[in-house]
Amino acid sequence: MFTKIKIFTFGLSGVGKSTLIAFIAKYIFDERDMIPITNVDNNPEGRLLLQNLVTNLDKGNFPLKTDRRAFTEIDIGYQNDRIGERVGIRFFDTFGGDYLSLDPADEAYKNQYPELSTWLEECSAIILVAQPELMHPFGRLIFHNFLQHLKTENIERPTCLVITKWDTVADKYISPFECAMEYYSETVKLLKRISNSNIMKFSVGKVHKGEMGEANKIEEFIPNEGTLDIFNWIRKTLR
Repeated sequence: MFTKIKIFTFGLSGVGKSTLIAFIAKYIFDERDMIPITNVDNNPEGRLLLQNLVTNLDKGNFPLKTDRRAFTEIDIGYQNDRIGERVGIRFFDTFGGDYLSLDPADEAYKNQYPELSTWLEECSAIILVAQPELMHPFGRLIFHNFLQHLKTENIERPTCLVITKWDTVADKYISPFECAMEYYSETVKLLKRISNSNIMKFSVGKVHKGEMGEANKIEEFIPNEGTLDIFNWIRKTLR
């Protein structure tokens, strides 16, 4: 039996949505008990994107940001004979939430992005991706509007808030929940109303920083720094 999972990702531009997807794909490719399946569905564009994501990671490069006003579907599957799983995962990767209006009071987005409502209705789970600090003045409002939109549309799915770049704040917080309460407390309150929600951490490992202090190269992967936990959370949506 082949089971399909659809994951909707949402977050500000540059927080690491594509990087997170790339690390999950790389975990599947590298895990010895898993046989990767790249032809999950008739999605040649998504298959090419997947190949580019993993190839970039193998070279130590961060994935390119998703084009503004672009929606992409990235497919990766696996077969694990040891535990009898054969799964296909489709990630709905959106461009930055700072460019995407999801104000529940604004009907304009339905005409601009007709595929958005379909994606949300079809998805098995939702991953909200956030940095451990606010990089946008409306950062809190964007997540609040998104979750309010789901409530208005009567869409409730397992939802995980992922705090990226955890290595930059690991010495300041005991847990990702503590970090989320400082920067995204209203989002955490809304998450608590969802029957299956979680807050997790994610970082890529050791990075090389450029002259301006920006991370521009991955020096050493730490595959278990959140990737495995997030992947297992996705698998639990099967049950």
